[in-house]
Amino acid sequence: TDSPYRTFVSKAILKLTERGILTKLKDKWWKVHDGTGCSATPVKPTSDELDMANVGGVFLVVVLGCVAAFLVSLLEFLWNCRKIAVEEKVSTV
Repeated sequence: TDSPYRTFVSKAILKLTERGILTKLKDKWWKVHDGTGCSATPVKPTSDELDMANVGGVFLVVVLGCVAAFLVSLLEFLWNCRKIAVEEKVSTV
């Protein structure tokens, strides 16, 4: 109720209504003309459903990325263990 734009928007809507612009827009977008609206017969989609053959590559990339990330983190862990062992002069296994 205390919005600074309330009066401005209300006046603009009133002007559009008085000029008949809102009615024209409603007729244009909401009413069906000449029977050119949606047909009652179902239309077969042009694209096929996505199945495992179509999206299997995505899962393969994700799995390979996870495996690569695990191997890199394992190598980094072993590298840090060796680095700490050398600094503290502890034998590594």
